Amino acid sequence: MMQTIRRSALRALPARRTPTAPATHALKLAALILGFCTVTAIGACSGGGDGPTTPPKPSAAGDYELMEVEGTELPVTLSGGSNTLVIRGGALELDGDNQFTLELDIVFNGQSGTLPLEGEYTVDGDNLEFEAERNDFEIDGFEGELDGDEMTVNGILGLEYVFERDGSARSAAHRAAAAAHR
Repeated sequence: MMQTIRRSALRALPARRTPTAPATHALKLAALILGFCTVTAIGACSGGGDGPTTPPKPSAAGDYELMEVEGTELPVTLSGGSNTLVIRGGALELDGDNQFTLELDIVFNGQSGTLPLEGEYTVDGDNLEFEAERNDFEIDGFEGELDGDEMTVNGILGLEYVFERDGSARSAAHRAAAAAHR
């Protein structure tokens, strides 16, 4: 069942049909292994202290699947004036070099497309700051908060998005439900 959220200030957005070229799986795996080996080597060389050590927090790097927009499960329809935007899905990739790729699967005024964003991110504890590199419309940056496998991102088109890390129980259940509806 598709839910509708009314937005009076929905701006016209270009729908791109050509997705950006993704990094290869082998390069992602190599970066992950290199990052793990570096952390392991540093931990092994840290010497013996007098007290217990605190394990490091898991990295924010990884692949995330879009689960909700504005508290509503997908697909979500946003309407404003004569414009209608349907967000059907999305993916957020954070690599270990603080680069990100975000792709939203959208339908804008009846035209299907992908809304891609790329840029850099920084991490401060559980908080993330994103700076997008896209010239067709203005994005001043947006922010996120990581809570276990769930990341809440605010500021893209003025909306709140909830992503789940791929491989989490919620992500797996979401994929199984989507496959059952096909």
